[in-house]
Amino acid sequence: EPFGGQDGHALPCASMPWIERLTWNDRRIQWLTCTLFCILPCLAVEVADPEAAAQTIFSELVRSKLRFAAIAVCSDDPIRHWTCGQLCEDTLPSIVNGSQELLGPTPDFQVRGYLVRLRDDENANRCMISFPGTSFLNIHNILADALFWREAWPAWETEGGPCADTSWCAGCAVHHGFAAAYSELRGQLLDAMARLDCRNVTVVGHSLGGVLAMLASMELRACHSDRVNVSDVWTFGMPRAGNLEFAQAYLSIGGFPPMWRVVHSMDLIPRVPPFALGFRHPPLEAFFPDENSSTLRLCSFMHPSLEEDPTCALASAGGTMADHHSYCGGDFDTDEIKVSTMCIPEQDMQLKQQVWNHDCLRATVLVTALCIAFCGFCCFCCRRFRLKRRDDSFDDLGSTSSASQSEDYSSLQDDE
Repeated sequence: EPFGGQDGHALPCASMPWIERLTWNDRRIQWLTCTLFCILPCLAVEVADPEAAAQTIFSELVRSKLRFAAIAVCSDDPIRHWTCGQLCEDTLPSIVNGSQELLGPTPDFQVRGYLVRLRDDENANRCMISFPGTSFLNIHNILADALFWREAWPAWETEGGPCADTSWCAGCAVHHGFAAAYSELRGQLLDAMARLDCRNVTVVGHSLGGVLAMLASMELRACHSDRVNVSDVWTFGMPRAGNLEFAQAYLSIGGFPPMWRVVHSMDLIPRVPPFALGFRHPPLEAFFPDENSSTLRLCSFMHPSLEEDPTCALASAGGTMADHHSYCGGDFDTDEIKVSTMCIPEQDMQLKQQVWNHDCLRATVLVTALCIAFCGFCCFCCRRFRLKRRDDSFDDLGSTSSASQSEDYSSLQDDE
């Protein structure tokens, strides 16, 4: 038992299902979790409400990670100089300013991200990796979300190096758009980590960025564990991305929990793509059921089917995008339309909108052309079918007339 005493017996609170299966290598995360959800509620200390105290501490931890995820929404220059406003001011004491490495935008799906070295008294070369969610002013990001059929993952069997053998994810299949977006970005990520000499990383992401964080952390744990340790992974409003085999492989490679999958109230995005299509979330879901994220639930799951806890995010039907961008009471905006001009300068926002209008116009022209071509093809096929039917009718009529004439001729000969 991970938190057992010297006599080998588990502590009473270690019987919690999600505590029993802890296998993390990072002692700091292990002991932090033990303190928050095991030791603190169980010890007879003078705390008026130990559970509320533990939830408050965990909520602050969530907020500290969400700050870095929200910063990823900003334009390149504010991230490069760490001048994005209040979020950058709050996190400045914890980073090595000037170490920022920008990722993307990639050529096809234009996904982005950044790395930054964290201040570290232990000289452990700690880094933060962060990915933003879908930009709804970027048609390429939206396309990555829309290509939802699954494909085998990982898809780099022909590559050499530590990831040449992909048996660590046998049978895995991942949402095509997400897999393709990560494939574009992974080379830049590995190069940036090498430049910063990252040996311990925390990976965070919101929405689409949460999927990129999950795929990146899985590859790092499976293929690069000799050079880097993924200490913890935090995703916010992440959609489902892989099949059951993928979720099981992620769990087996990352220990338990392999990530903190944070879900806020009625957020729509974690509910798609549908469970019925074979998509699964890996555990562990940390669910904030109320609007201001003041109450926390750590949700259970079915093993090995990994069905989600019906009393958490699935407890209510439907969802809303309003809750998708209001994590932690909306203190950290992940909606690019609402962020400050220090995060996305006005000229950058104008450029985004111009590109969006241009891309929408091109998409409209393309769809219109495809519709016209399809209608023309249908009309051509219908015309050919009608002409063939008419020809067949003439042939049948001709055959009938010939047969009738032959019968008349035969009858005349018989009369004679």
